[in-house]
Amino acid sequence: MKIAIIGTRGIPNNYGGFEQFAEQLSVRLAERGHIVTVFNPSFHLYLEKTFKNVSIVKLPCHENILGGAAHFFYDYYCYKYAIKQNVDVALFCGYGTSAIAIALLNKHYTKAITNMDGFEWQRAKYNFITKKLLKWFEKIAVKYSDTIVADHSIIQKYYNNKYKVVPALISYGAEIPLHFDESTIVSFELTKYNYFLVVARDEPENQIEFIISAWKNSGNINKLCVVTNFQRLSRKYSNEKNIVFINRLYNSIQLSNLRHFSLACIHGHTVGGTNPSLLEAMAAQSFIIAHDNLFHREILENNAIYFNSESSLSLILHNFSAKSEKTDKAISNNLNKIRDDYQWGIITDKYLEVFEKILTLKKQKKNIDAD
Repeated sequence: MKIAIIGTRGIPNNYGGFEQFAEQLSVRLAERGHIVTVFNPSFHLYLEKTFKNVSIVKLPCHENILGGAAHFFYDYYCYKYAIKQNVDVALFCGYGTSAIAIALLNKHYTKAITNMDGFEWQRAKYNFITKKLLKWFEKIAVKYSDTIVADHSIIQKYYNNKYKVVPALISYGAEIPLHFDESTIVSFELTKYNYFLVVARDEPENQIEFIISAWKNSGNINKLCVVTNFQRLSRKYSNEKNIVFINRLYNSIQLSNLRHFSLACIHGHTVGGTNPSLLEAMAAQSFIIAHDNLFHREILENNAIYFNSESSLSLILHNFSAKSEKTDKAISNNLNKIRDDYQWGIITDKYLEVFEKILTLKKQKKNIDAD
C-alpha cells in the first residue's frame, strides 16, 4: 500500500503532537512493508530524503512571508503531489489548513482520511472570525474526506451527533521506555522526585502561566520544571530561581527521564482530545496532576489528582511533597492502560484496518461501475 501523511511540520519531530504521531506511525507502517511518504515543509532542518525507510518529500512552505496562511497552499501542494504519485491513501493530520485542498482535489484515485484532532475552534488563541472559519473547515473536511478519525470517544460522539457520521476511533500512542537514566535530570540541575514537571507549548489553552502562578502560591519548596518554547516565559519569570525552563526538547529519551523522575507531571491542557504528552507521561510512570475535564477523566479515571481552578491546584501542590502507596498504585494502573490500549503497534493496526476498509470499498465501487 502507498500511504502519504500530510499536514504536519515534518519528521523527525521538532514541534508537537501531530509530528510525533506522524513519525511513530510512518516508521511502523514502513516496517510492515508499506511505501510511506511524509511531507516536510521546506524550513524543516532534516536534510535526508529518507527517515527510517520513510520517504521524505520537501515542498515549499512560505511561512516567513505568508504566516499561517502558507499552510493552506502547502497542504494543497502536498495532496496534489500525492495524487500524481498514485498514492492509495492520504492521511491528513488535522483539517484547519487542509479542508480546502481535500474539497478541491478529492476526486481522484488517492483516498483522503482526516484525523480531526480536537475542537480547534475552542482554542483561546483564535479570534472570533478564525473560530468561525475553523467550524466551516470542519464541516468541509467531514463532507469531502472519504472517512474521518477521532482520537477520543467524546470527539467521536460530537461528529456523530452533529454530522450523523461515525468516525473511526483511534487514539494516539505512546512508547513504554525500557529503562530510565538520571543523567538527564542531572544535566538540567534537577534532583529526582524534587520537582514538578510541565511539558506543553506556550499556548493559552495549555495554562502554563496558570500553573506557574498556582505553584508560586502553594508554598511548595520543590522546583518547577517547564519544557516549552520558552523565550517569552523565561524572560517574564527570570527572577524565579526555582523554575527551570527547558527550550523545545524533543528527544524522547530525555523527556521520558524527566517525566519519570519528577514528583508529578502537571497536565493543564483544556482543549479536548487525547493528548500525546499525557500518554507519554503515563508510559514514563509519572504521577499525574491533571486539569479536570471529561477528556482527561475518561483516560485517567481515578488514577490522577484533578484541579479546576488556580486555588485548587495551589492546594494540591501545597499538600503534595512525596509519592505514596496510593500514587504508586495510580502510576501502575496508568502504565497498564498504556500497555492495553495505547501502544503504537495497536494504533498502527487500527489505521491499517481503516485504510484497507476504504480501499476495499473503492475496489467494490470500481467493480460495480465496470458492470
